Amino acid sequence: VSTQSTGEEKMINPTLENRNATWVNNPYALFLYTMIVCFVRMLFWMFSLPTVDAWTILNLSHNVVTWFLFHWLLGAPFAQENKRHIEKMTLWEQIDNGEQFTPSKKFLTIIPILLFLVTVYYETRKFFILLNVISLAVVVISKLPWAHGLRLFDINKVQ
Repeated sequence: VSTQSTGEEKMINPTLENRNATWVNNPYALFLYTMIVCFVRMLFWMFSLPTVDAWTILNLSHNVVTWFLFHWLLGAPFAQENKRHIEKMTLWEQIDNGEQFTPSKKFLTIIPILLFLVTVYYETRKFFILLNVISLAVVVISKLPWAHGLRLFDINKVQ
């Protein structure tokens, strides 16, 4: 059995060796992702930010940053020979060749949900609870299978 990839396989599987999308399958990368979230939360604690504000800021900023990186940016930042196949795809669409409900995609879906649950546990202000609900809804809806390749009102659509 040959383990080398051929040019034909790259045409069939455009995300083969796509460093932009394969990092999420590395357990150390997911661990690092989790540690970065924890580190940011600890920074808020070190600067004596009130708990309720710290969780709200962490949740909202996490959702904005990850939505932008996973669901808005198109293509791959690394120069690749197969780039033209993925230049119209978001990072989320590239991960695991677009297959839904893989372990890495489940992990990346659970993190914002857990952050939301912790945040609303502490949050008592209705306006900020609403902001957290809206940000969670936007992030999670963007990850659903029916949203794969969807560009609302043709915004962010490559011609």
